[in-house]
Parts: sequence; structure tokens; C-alpha cells
Amino acid sequence: MRQRNSRQYTQLRKLLGKLCACVWTCVRQEVRRRLGREDVTPGMIPAIQTYGGLLHWHPHFHTLVTCGEFTAEGAFVDVPELDGVAESQSVLPSRVSP
Repeated sequence: MRQRNSRQYTQLRKLLGKLCACVWTCVRQEVRRRLGREDVTPGMIPAIQTYGGLLHWHPHFHTLVTCGEFTAEGAFVDVPELDGVAESQSVLPSRVSP
């Protein structure tokens, strides 16, 4: 039983990079949608957590997202505040589901 759980954990752990890429894509798309511009790229620092408070498998992210973006020309554009919970609950599941 323990060996089976270890294999499943290893397989799931390999997906964390892809999950992080999904989070980045969702943040970038939401920022671009709010600004109505495709020429901006937000900054984001994700921290991957794999366990919840009860030490069970619960992959999730803590992120720092910039409050403004730089255009290709170097101009700084302010971004309206993001409600992370509402945005991720509506967009992320559709990207992660098979």
C-alpha cells in the first residue's frame, strides 16, 4: 500500500510544473483582458505548496503578481486589482481538467 502511494505521489509531483504554467497563463490572460491589451506581460512569482494544514496532498499556489505591467516600449501600465479567488475558480479548472 505504501509503495502504491509513493508512485502516485511521484506521478502527481511531475505535473506541478504544468500546473504552474497553467496558473501563469491564466494570470497573463486575465491581466491582458482587464487592460484590453495584448502587448503587456505581468510579473509573477509562484510558490508551490503540496500539502494542506492536515498534511494531506493538496497542491496549491501562493503568488505575488505585479500591480502594473511594462509594455514592449517600456511604458508602465497600472492593472486594476485582481480578485484571485474568484478569477482562479472560474478559469483554472477548465485548463487543468482533461
